Amino acid sequence: MKIYKKGIVVATILSTFSLMAAESKVIQVTTLDDEDGTNPSQCSLREAIRTAYDNKGYGGCNVGNKLNGQKDYIQLKEGVYKLDKGELVPRSHVILYGELPYDQNEKDELTGEYPKQTALKTIIDANFNSRLFNTSQTKANLEINNIELRNGKVISATPQQANGGAFFIGGSVSLYNSAILNSEAGNRGGAIYFAGSDQNISASIYKTRIQSNKAKNGSVWDMECKNKLIPVTSPLSINQSSIVENGDSNSLSMINICGSSSIDISTSTIARNIADSTNGVIIRHFNDANHPLEVGNTLTLSSNTIVENNAAVTYWYDYLGTKILSSNILAFNTGKNCKYTPKQITRTIEESNEDDTPAEEKIALVTLNNAFAADCDIPASSNTETSKNKILAANANMQNYLSNYYPASALNLHLPLYYPKGELVNAGHQACSAVDQRGFERLTVSKLVLDPNSENTCDIGAVELMKLTASDIVDLKNTPYRSLIEYYEQNITELKAMQDNPANKSSLLQIQAELKDFEALLAKTKQYNKYRAIYIDPFALALPKEEETSNGELKLKALNTENYKIEVSAKGVGTLKTEGENPYDTELDPVQRCEWIPELKRIMFYRTDGSLTEVGKTELCEYKITEQNAGTEPKTSAGVLSASFVNIAPVAKTDVYILHPENDLSVTVNPLENDYDDDGENTTTADGTVRPQYYKNRDGSETPIRIESISSGLTMSAERTGLCPDTHLRETCYGGKLTFAAKNNLSQFDYQVTYNYFDADGAMSNTATIQLKNSAKNTNTSSGGGAFGVFGLLSLVGLAAYRSRRIYK
Repeated sequence: MKIYKKGIVVATILSTFSLMAAESKVIQVTTLDDEDGTNPSQCSLREAIRTAYDNKGYGGCNVGNKLNGQKDYIQLKEGVYKLDKGELVPRSHVILYGELPYDQNEKDELTGEYPKQTALKTIIDANFNSRLFNTSQTKANLEINNIELRNGKVISATPQQANGGAFFIGGSVSLYNSAILNSEAGNRGGAIYFAGSDQNISASIYKTRIQSNKAKNGSVWDMECKNKLIPVTSPLSINQSSIVENGDSNSLSMINICGSSSIDISTSTIARNIADSTNGVIIRHFNDANHPLEVGNTLTLSSNTIVENNAAVTYWYDYLGTKILSSNILAFNTGKNCKYTPKQITRTIEESNEDDTPAEEKIALVTLNNAFAADCDIPASSNTETSKNKILAANANMQNYLSNYYPASALNLHLPLYYPKGELVNAGHQACSAVDQRGFERLTVSKLVLDPNSENTCDIGAVELMKLTASDIVDLKNTPYRSLIEYYEQNITELKAMQDNPANKSSLLQIQAELKDFEALLAKTKQYNKYRAIYIDPFALALPKEEETSNGELKLKALNTENYKIEVSAKGVGTLKTEGENPYDTELDPVQRCEWIPELKRIMFYRTDGSLTEVGKTELCEYKITEQNAGTEPKTSAGVLSASFVNIAPVAKTDVYILHPENDLSVTVNPLENDYDDDGENTTTADGTVRPQYYKNRDGSETPIRIESISSGLTMSAERTGLCPDTHLRETCYGGKLTFAAKNNLSQFDYQVTYNYFDADGAMSNTATIQLKNSAKNTNTSSGGGAFGVFGLLSLVGLAAYRSRRIYK
C-alpha cells in the first residue's frame, strides 16, 4: 500500500472551495440560533436554505447564486446548530459546508504530516424533536460536507409518517466526511429513508460515520422499492465509512435493499450493529412482499470488515439480482453469518433449512478472495470460485485474525475500525479496493528486485497494514536543471506571499515548514549541482512502517531522515537479471556516482565525466532504507534505481538589438550570450576538465549556430563557418560573433532573424528570434546594444499551483 498524502487532499479541498466561491456567491450562516425571519442582522441555517430557493435575501442572509435551477453553496461556522423549529426542507439544490476539520498548525497523529485532522467542528442537532432534513416532496438535491448530524427522531401513529430519523430523501443526497449519529425512526430508516426513482437520483456516502441509529426496519438505511409501480433504480454507494453500533434488539434489519437499484459498499467497517436475534438481519438482500427485489438489482461488497454484529443473520440473500463479494471478512458475528434462501417470497429463518438449493437453480453470485465464516451459505450452482475464499474454522478465534475494535479517534480519522492479522494480511491477491478505509493506497505492484519474497498483496477487509518497503524506481532520467531551479524559486515566492497574508494565519506553521523545505532544496541543489545529475527522493515512493501506540492503535512512522537512514551503492552499467541471487549483469564504472547527500535529502546519481548512457544499457544503483531509533531489530528495505543519462536540448532565448544610422545600420552580436545548456551549470569533470558547451565541426572549431531564416534586406557575416552536425550536414553553421547589416543604409525598417544552435553532443535548441530594431525611424530611441534582459522574460512565468508543489519535491 502507498500513503495517500493528506496535505495534498486538504490543499485540494481549500482550492476547490476557493474556486467555488469565486464562481458563485456563498451564503454565509452567521448565527447558531434557529431563526426564521426574525433577525435581519443575522443569517441562520434555516434562513439560508430559504434564501437559496427564493433567490433573494431572507432574514439576515446574503443572496447566493441568482440563476434559477443552479446550486447554492452555504457555509456554516464552527458550533452546534439546534433545530428548534422542526426539520429543514430544502426546495432547491444546496451544498452545505461545515468548518474544515483540520488544525493547520499541528501535525496529524496518524501520518505525522501537516495538517492534523480533527473531530468534526460543525454540528446540526435536532434534539430529538424532528428529523434533520426532508426532501421527500421537494425532490431537491442535498450535499453535506464536514458536518455531524445528530439526534433526529420521527415517531408517528401512521407508519408512512415515521420514516427517516435523520433524512427523508426524495432527491439525490451526498455526504462527505460527515457523521449521522443517534437518530431514530418509528418505522423505516433510522438514519436515512430513501425515496428514490431512477438512475438520475442517487445517494453517496463517503468517509462518514453512521453510529447509534435505530428503527424498526433499516436502522441505517431503508428505501422505496417502487416508484409509481416501477422498480426503483437509484444507485447507492458507501465508501471508506464506518457503520457501527446501530439498531437494538427490536430492530428487524439494519440495511434493506430492494428494487432494481445498484448498491456498492466498499472499504468500510460494518460492526457491532444489533437486530432481533430471531428474525433480525444486518444486511437484508432478498425478495418479500414488503421489500420486492428485482432481477436487475446489484449488490457489490468489496474490502469490508463485517464482524461482531448481533442478529439472526448478518447477510441474508436469495437468487434474485447480482451479488459480487470480494476481499471482505464476513465472520465472527453472533447468529448465522450469511444465509442463502432460494425462490421464495415470504419465509422466516426457522422455515428455511441448511440445504434447500435446487440443483438446477442459477444465481448470479461472484465471491472472490473473501474470508468467510464456516456457516456461510455459498450455493454450489453460483458463479463463484470458492477455492479463492478463505473458509475460517467453526471454532476460529477472532483474536488471530483481527485486532480489538477501536472507537473513533484521531488515529483512525474518527472512523472506528479493526486492524487485520495473520492470514488476512498479504492474502495473496490484488483484487481489493484501491485505497483502504484510512485513505492509504494499497500497493499492488510487481515483486521487488532485491526482495522478491516481500511482494505486498491485498489485506482482506477495510484496513491495509503498512510495512517499511523501498521501491524499485525505474526509467529515471536527468531533467532540465534550470527548470528545477525556477520551480523552487517560484514556490518560495508564492509561499512567502502566503506567509505574509494575514488570511493564512491558521496555517502559518505549515506554510513555514514548506517554505523552509523549498529554501533548503534551492540552496543545496545549487551547492551540490553536478552535470546531468538525477536528484532522487528515496522516501517519495517508499512505504513507512506502522508502529503500535500504547493502546494498540497504529500510526505511521513518518518517512524522514530523523526516523530512517539512507545508504547507497553504485552498481555500474548494464542490465538487471530476472533470475539468480545477484540481480546485476553489470560492469562497475569508475565514473559512475551514486551518493546520498544528507543536507539535500536526496540521492544524487551522475557520471563524473558527464557522458551519456550507452543505448541498450542502464545505469544502476542500490539504496537501502533502515529504521532508526528502533531498538535491537530495526526494519530495513532495499530498492534499485534504474536510470539513463540523456542529453537535454539547449535553450535559445529571444534577443533584441538596435541598428543605428551612425553605424550604417549594422550591428555585431553574440546571440548565445543569454542562451544556456540545461544539463546543469557545473560542467567541470572530476579531473578538472571543462566540458565544451557547443558543437565543434570536423575542423575542431565551434560553429554551433544555425540560421533558420533571415530578412531579405539583411546581410550577415560570421567569425567562423563550417558544416552543421550530421542531422543538418548539408547546411552551413556559424560560430563566434555575427554581424548584421541592412543592404540599404537609408532603410527605416526593423528586421528579424530566427536561429537555433547545437550543443556539444549535437542536440539542437528551440528556435529563437533576433530582433533588430531600426532607430532611424525614431530619433528619440535611446542607443545601446546588448541582449534584452532574460530576467524580464522570467517575470512572465506563472506561479505553480500550491497543490502541485510536491511533484518536484
